[in-house]
Amino acid sequence: MEDWPADEEWGPLLPRWFVEASPAPKSEEEGRQYLAWWYGLSYEERSRVAQEEAEAGKWSVPDFLYPFKRGPDERQWRWWDATVSPTPSG
Repeated sequence: MEDWPADEEWGPLLPRWFVEASPAPKSEEEGRQYLAWWYGLSYEERSRVAQEEAEAGKWSVPDFLYPFKRGPDERQWRWWDATVSPTPSG
């Protein structure tokens, strides 16, 4: 998508609290090491790690936005999980 902002342009576009709560992005080398490790995991392990990282607040802004970006590499989001809670009576 041509009008998708570059990673460094997202800061002013997102809520300040979200940006401030997000860790700094990984360096290129850290990113390569992480991806090498990630692709060695099974689907079940990836699911567990993604859930743990999300709950621990370990996703940087670019990590969080990555699945939503569409472009030459055709990244896209995927439904991961859902929980249905009962509706309160009343």
